[in-house]
Amino acid sequence: MQTQNQILTILNKIQKDLAEVKRKVDDLEPVYGSDAWWKWSDKRAMDDIKKGCYTTIRSKKELSEYMDSLK
Repeated sequence: MQTQNQILTILNKIQKDLAEVKRKVDDLEPVYGSDAWWKWSDKRAMDDIKKGCYTTIRSKKELSEYMDSLK
């Protein structure tokens, strides 16, 4: 029974590691400035916009406040 639990624990860790590797491979960045990079970059930007992951800045004051908040 202990050996079975050890095997399941190892398999679970391998599964998590493979998921992490897949995520990293999916996020690989093409050569900067290439057509593939622009396509990749635009897709990521549109995905962020769809998720609401952006900040709208309407004035220099808002820009200054936003930049100060990053410090």
